[in-house]
Amino acid sequence: MGYYMSQHYSKFFIPTEKRVEALDALKVIAARKQNWAWVQMEKILEATTIEKALYACRWTYLADLQEIHFEGKKFGDEDTIFDVLAPFVKNGSWISMSGEEDAHWRWEFNGKRCRSHTAFIRYNIITQEEAEKRFLRLVAKIVMKRGGAVLISRVPPDDTLYTATLSGHRGSCLGKTPLKAVRALWKDLKK
Repeated sequence: MGYYMSQHYSKFFIPTEKRVEALDALKVIAARKQNWAWVQMEKILEATTIEKALYACRWTYLADLQEIHFEGKKFGDEDTIFDVLAPFVKNGSWISMSGEEDAHWRWEFNGKRCRSHTAFIRYNIITQEEAEKRFLRLVAKIVMKRGGAVLISRVPPDDTLYTATLSGHRGSCLGKTPLKAVRALWKDLKK
């Protein structure tokens, strides 16, 4: 059994002057606790560097790159390991992970503690049809409130921008799409 997890990215650094202290702290906790899931306890206690101790915990620490890589497959006692190391890890360090059922989280270090933050991914996909409906609703709203007609045209020389103008209104508004130009016009009219 166990919970599968994988790593995405990291920015993780233990300053040189704190590495021996970090190793000692990890050894103290490892000596007190009899067994951590998926960890070679004797290897932690025998380790001469923090890199070797982390490797026994299934993590490869690359100090020169300020990265850490998960070498295991399943979630173990990472929360305990990172809580112990947190006071020695540079403020602003983080490790981004994902697990089963599309779970996402990140361990973040503030120089004193390690906190786990859950992430939620939301996809905001608008179909072409929905974009056109929004566009037409906004144009209709402008015309109903202000009267006149909305003129939309491409801007030369390369035709990558659009301009939206309301008849009888001074000025026009630019946008990368017709909808963005009309939105800019709507904001301008509300001033």
